[in-house]
Amino acid sequence: MKKVFYRTISLLLLFVLFQGNGYAQMKDLISKSLRIGMTVPADFTVSVDTKEKFAVAGTGLSVVIQPYTSPAEQKQNNLASELIQHAESLGYKNLSNAETIELNGFQGCYATGKGGEKDKVLTILLMNIQTKQHLFVLIPYHPASEKTALHVANSFYAE
Repeated sequence: MKKVFYRTISLLLLFVLFQGNGYAQMKDLISKSLRIGMTVPADFTVSVDTKEKFAVAGTGLSVVIQPYTSPAEQKQNNLASELIQHAESLGYKNLSNAETIELNGFQGCYATGKGGEKDKVLTILLMNIQTKQHLFVLIPYHPASEKTALHVANSFYAE
């Protein structure tokens, strides 16, 4: 329980630190069908918004959110292993150990890894606490956009 608390505090501190680093021009993007919102830089645009996929992109990174179902019993301790397995099945490599998170109406876990020769990826598996819907989130980003990727990941909220 202490680990979850400290990780949540760490993520919140990262969020606060990034507030003063050029994020004045931000906007909220919301997928009503997937019931998730996020704060992104003003240059981001929505490319897909359906009940199967919500995709947005901007300078240096993109975000893809899809519903996720698994035959395994979905408990918090299973989410971490499922996240790693699913991300690896999509071709992402060198994934870190999954860490648990709690974000604005969501519980889940995240891991970082490589998305290509130069790009990195942040993979997240979230569960909406109220609806129990699971969402798989991919945030591929250029290393120069790491702060923005972390800011976006910390901004998710249940709609």
